Amino acid sequence: MKLPSSNEGIVPVGEQTHLRDYIRIIRKRQWSILSIFVSTVFATALYVLMQQPVYESTVSLLIEPTGPNVMAKSVEEVYTPTDVNFDYYKTQYEILKSYEIMKETVRRLNLKEHPEFGPQPSGLLESWIAAAKKAVVIVLQSMITVPAGPSGPAPESETERRLVNAFKGHVKVSPVLNSRIVRVTVESIDPQLTANAANTIASVYITRSLEMKTGAAQEASKWITARVEELRRKVEISERTLYEFASRYGLVNVDERKRMTTQKLGDLNTQLVQVETKRVEAETKFKQIASVLDNPRELESSSEVLSSNLIQSLRNQEGQLAQKVAELTEKYGPKHPALIQAASELREAQSRIQGEIKKIYFSVKGEYDVSVARERVLRNALAQQKAEVMGMGQHEVQYGILEREVQSNRQLYDMFVKRMKETNIATDIKTSNIYVADTAIVSLVPVRPKKMQILVIAAALGLLGGLGLAFFLDYMDSSLKSPEDIAQYLPNVPYLGFLPMFESDEKAKHTVDLATHEAPQSVFAENVRSIRTSLFLSAADKPPGSILVTSPSESEGKSAFSVNLAIAIAQLGRPTVIVDADLRKPRIHKAFGVEVDKGLSHYLVGEVTLKDIIVQTLVPNLSVIPCGAVPPNPAELLQSEHMINLLRYFEKEGIHVVIDSSPVMAVTDPVIVGHYVDGVILVAWAGQTSRHVARLAARTLVEGKTRLLGMVLQRLHRREMSVYYSHHYYYPYHRSKYYRQEPDKEKIGRA
Repeated sequence: MKLPSSNEGIVPVGEQTHLRDYIRIIRKRQWSILSIFVSTVFATALYVLMQQPVYESTVSLLIEPTGPNVMAKSVEEVYTPTDVNFDYYKTQYEILKSYEIMKETVRRLNLKEHPEFGPQPSGLLESWIAAAKKAVVIVLQSMITVPAGPSGPAPESETERRLVNAFKGHVKVSPVLNSRIVRVTVESIDPQLTANAANTIASVYITRSLEMKTGAAQEASKWITARVEELRRKVEISERTLYEFASRYGLVNVDERKRMTTQKLGDLNTQLVQVETKRVEAETKFKQIASVLDNPRELESSSEVLSSNLIQSLRNQEGQLAQKVAELTEKYGPKHPALIQAASELREAQSRIQGEIKKIYFSVKGEYDVSVARERVLRNALAQQKAEVMGMGQHEVQYGILEREVQSNRQLYDMFVKRMKETNIATDIKTSNIYVADTAIVSLVPVRPKKMQILVIAAALGLLGGLGLAFFLDYMDSSLKSPEDIAQYLPNVPYLGFLPMFESDEKAKHTVDLATHEAPQSVFAENVRSIRTSLFLSAADKPPGSILVTSPSESEGKSAFSVNLAIAIAQLGRPTVIVDADLRKPRIHKAFGVEVDKGLSHYLVGEVTLKDIIVQTLVPNLSVIPCGAVPPNPAELLQSEHMINLLRYFEKEGIHVVIDSSPVMAVTDPVIVGHYVDGVILVAWAGQTSRHVARLAARTLVEGKTRLLGMVLQRLHRREMSVYYSHHYYYPYHRSKYYRQEPDKEKIGRA
C-alpha cells in the first residue's frame, strides 16, 4: 500500500461519472422514486376520472378581401378597405371574438337556460360554499367604504355580461396559416350545443358584417348627397364671378403674358447666381494676393503665382544664377568681373520675377473689377424685371385667383357627383365577402380529457420527477459513502477498510465499544481485524508501534474504533495500551468502566508517574490510560516533554500504543501528537462526513508533517452496503452463516 509522505499534498480530482453510478443512485433512492411515481400517477388518474368529457365542433369561414366584383373597384372603396393586409384579417378575428357577436349568439341559443351556463341547482356542499363566499364578501364590503346604493339582485346587464364572458371562454378562433380560412371552435360538455353554437357564431358574424357594410354605404350616400348640392352652388357662384370680372376689365391671354414674364425673371435670377459665383471666386483670389502683396515670400507661394509657367521658368533661371554666383564667390573676390556679371544677371532675373508677379496681381484685380461690374448690371436688370412683374395689374392676379377657384370647385363637384351615383348603386347591392367553407357537425368523441395520453405523460413526469429528486438528493449529498468516494475525492489517502453498523441483535447483548472483545466472531469484529491486518502489512518490516486515531469532526465513531483497534492488536498477544488523549471530551474510561481519579493530564503536569495512570482492563494484553481531569490547556500539555517521554517509554518496552485524539477540524491536538507517533488513522462516518471536510482534514494532517496511514469508513448500514458494494464480493460479511454470533462454549470448555 502506497502511503503519502509527510510533505505530499492532497489534491482533489475531478468527478468521473459512470453508468454504474447512476444505477447506484437509482437503487439507493428507489423508494423515493417509486413514491413520487405512484403518487403522481394516482393523483393524475383521480383527477382525470373526476373530469367531465368536453366536446368541440368547428366551423370554417372563408374571409375574402372584398365581395363579388359586380361594380368597379372605385365603388368598392366606399365600404371595403383598399389596402387588405394582415391588419385587416387581424381585425376580422377580433370582430369574431367581439362581445356583440357573442351576445347575439347567446341570445339566439337561449344559453341562460342551458345547464352549463345558466343557474344550476346547488347541493348542500355548494350551498355552504356559496354562503361562505357571500359572508366573506359582506365582511370585505363592511371594511371598505363604498357609496350606499340600492340593494337587491345583480342587474340584468351584469348577469348578461357574466353569461356572455363565460360563453366567450368556450370559443376559440384559429386562423389557418397562409390562407384566408379561419376556424371557429366551440367547446362544451354538450356535443349538440357545440355544433349549434359554432354555426350560430358564423351566421351572426356574416350578418353583422353585412350590416356594417350597408350602414357605412348609407351614411356615405347621405353625406355625399349633401355635399354635391353645396358644391353645385359654389361652382355656379365662382363661374359667374370670373365671367363678370373678365368682362369688366377686358382680360385676354392672361396666362401667356404671365408665363413670359415669369420665365424672364427666372432667367435673370439664374444669370445673377452665376455672375455672383464668378465674382466671389475673383474676389477671393484678389484678396489673397492683396493680403500678401507686401510680403514677397508669401506672394510667390500663392496659387496664381505658382501656376504661372513663366514665373516657374524664371525661378529655375534664378536658382541657376544664384548657384553660379555662389561658385564664383568661392573662387574670386567681390570685384571680379565674372562675379559682378553673374550678380547682375541674378538681379535682373529677380526683377523680371517681381514684374511678372505684379502683372498677375493687376490681371486678377482686373477680373475682379469686371465681375463686380457685371454683377451690378445684372442686379439692376433683375430689379427692373421685378418692378415690371410687380407693376402688373392687380386685375390679372385677381383673375388668376378666381380662375383657380372655378377649376377647384368644378373638379370637386364632378368627383362627388360620380361618387354619389356609385354609392347609391352600392347601397342596393347586399353581397358578403365572408362564406361558410365547412359547417360544424356534432362530434361524439370528447377532446378532453385525453385519459391515456394524460396518464402516460403523468407516468413519464412521475418517473422523471422521481429520478430528478433522486439525483438532486444525491447531488446535495456530499458525504463519503464508499471506498470509491475515498479513491475519487481523496486520491492520496489510502483506504484501510470499513466498519458496518453494529446490528441491533448484537447491540442487545454487547456494546459497540467492546464488540471486538465481546463478540469476536461478529461481522464488526472481523472488519476491525481486517483493518488491523492492513495496518501491519503496510510496513511488514516494522509495523507501526504507535497509532493516533482521529476524525474530521466529532461524533464520527473514532473513540469506538480506537478501543476496538486496540483490542484487535491485543488479541495478537502483543502488549497494547490505549491512551485517551482527547483532553476535551474524554470517553475511553466509560468504555472500560475505569475510574478517573488520575490520568494522562495529571502525568503531563508532573503530578504522578506513568505507572500510576496505567490501568489494566478485562481484555488480556490491553491496558488503558484514561484522560483524568480535563485541563484548561490541552494543547500545551500534549506538546510537553512528558508526552514525548511517554511514547518513548512504550516504544522502548515494545508496547503498542493506540491514541484516541480530538477531531482534526476542531482543535490542533491531533497535529501536535501526530508528530510523535508512527502514523495517523482518519475515521469518517459513512453517509455523514462531508468529502470536503474529510479532504480538508487530510490536508491539515499532511501539511502538519504527520504520517497519514489511511482512512476508515465507519457505521456503514447493511442497506447501504447492498447499494455500494457487490453482493458476491461482500457475501461472507453479511450473508454467510460461516461466522456464528456465539462460540460453542461447551466445546471450548472441554478443550
